[in-house]
Amino acid sequence: MNDECKRLIETVKQYIDDHAREDFTIEQLAEHFPVSQNRLSACFKVLYGITPKCYLDEKKMDALDTLLLTEGDGYIMMHYAHAIGLNDESALCHLVRRKRGMTFSEYKRYLFGE
Repeated sequence: MNDECKRLIETVKQYIDDHAREDFTIEQLAEHFPVSQNRLSACFKVLYGITPKCYLDEKKMDALDTLLLTEGDGYIMMHYAHAIGLNDESALCHLVRRKRGMTFSEYKRYLFGE
């Protein structure tokens, strides 16, 4: 990987870090930077060992953890979904199931040690 590509991918990672709670896709991310989606994913994976989608999902899960631990679990699911940049409860449930292997309710109980 050349230095220019490395700098671009580091910039993309920083952008994800700064904007993880916003609603955007990897396709939109690639459009924001002058790179194809395939090249973005391939270079990101070479540099960081995971795809930008996996990295974004983990950042959203980190944001969800922080939100749940600081605000508690007294809000409706839509609040949590919107707060981490997802469109609806279904997207939130899908993210938690895909990344943690449990339902949102199970994950909350696990997080709070219940």
